Amino acid sequence: MTASQESHAFEEWLEYCFTQGFDDFHGRSRDPDAADERVAKLEGYSPRIGEHLLRLFESPAILSGRFTDDQLAGGVRYIFGTPSEYFIGMKTEAPPELIERCVRSSLRMFTELFDPVCLRREAEGRSERTPDSIEQAVIDIWDSGLDAVAMPQHATDAEFEAGLFMIEGVLKSCRSTACLLSGVEGVREGLSANPESSGRRRRLRGALKALLGRGDLPQETQAAAEATLRMR
Repeated sequence: MTASQESHAFEEWLEYCFTQGFDDFHGRSRDPDAADERVAKLEGYSPRIGEHLLRLFESPAILSGRFTDDQLAGGVRYIFGTPSEYFIGMKTEAPPELIERCVRSSLRMFTELFDPVCLRREAEGRSERTPDSIEQAVIDIWDSGLDAVAMPQHATDAEFEAGLFMIEGVLKSCRSTACLLSGVEGVREGLSANPESSGRRRRLRGALKALLGRGDLPQETQAAAEATLRMR
């Protein structure tokens, strides 16, 4: 495939993820036959999808101003969640080095896209926690797919380190309530998946303690972090 063809394939995939994928999954397309063709072509992990994910995660600025907040929310739920099954498939089909690189680079989605968008919406008084909102989509990332490759008990050390790198980066760098709550949810997933006595749990708790030491936290984030620290 030429560079031009690869770029076209990526653009086609990107447009689908943020404008049609979530609706196709829920049967909301006006043309079911066309939707079935799109799903057959773009649902599920493949080496090509792995390349697309890396390209997006490593350069999330390409989304800036391109999609509405609602489209961003749908795209996040599609890419990270059950509709696409990208992360679920990645766990069993992708090479370890790609999984690690993909999880680590997803931090940039938070710092360069999610956090600025959520902060803008907070400043405009439009931040909300409805099922379709970008805020809730960001918070729910850990319930929908990312945990499959970063935080389960059977995660390799490299996968866990990649997940911890991403979580620590979110908790250290982000300022929006939604992104910080997402980071706390990532810690919660890790604590739930790993034994009480494990070094992984100690390190995850350490990330929360560092967050609580920031001193500039939204009240909701502080309460969630404190409650998570009390988990057994």
